[in-house]
Amino acid sequence: MAILRILYSPKGRIARLPYFGYSCLNFFIFVLVIVIPILLLWLVAGPGETLGAAGQFTVSLAPHSAWAGLVVVLSIVAALATFVSAAILTIKRLHDLGHSGWHVIWIVVLTSGASTSSTSHVTVISVALDIIGVCVSLWLLFNPGDPATNAYGPAPS
Repeated sequence: MAILRILYSPKGRIARLPYFGYSCLNFFIFVLVIVIPILLLWLVAGPGETLGAAGQFTVSLAPHSAWAGLVVVLSIVAALATFVSAAILTIKRLHDLGHSGWHVIWIVVLTSGASTSSTSHVTVISVALDIIGVCVSLWLLFNPGDPATNAYGPAPS
């Protein structure tokens, strides 16, 4: 139950190394949540291999089972759970740095990137937001937290 408290309770602080470790664990779970349902659908439905008009080879999943909908719903729920835990880990890291957890809103916007429109202005803005998001992520990872007790609790051990 301690891991659930770490991943889903926004109270308290988290140091750099545990933040990195739990973020890696969270990412690994997210990848499994995406890959395993695709493999299950592929095993249930079988791949539909087609050669498009432009000569592009595509593999499509055409689920013929009621299990396919259940797999998709469960993967969406699990993906949302990993997103929430990533946001909560970021809140705790912000607390360790002495900042409000509400900053997670703009950090999520920055790290998720911008629109993928084809206009050049949006592409430049998207790249700029991605670069800023990477810088903020590195700051969260490498900036040492407050060594003393702050408004969000004692320093993590």
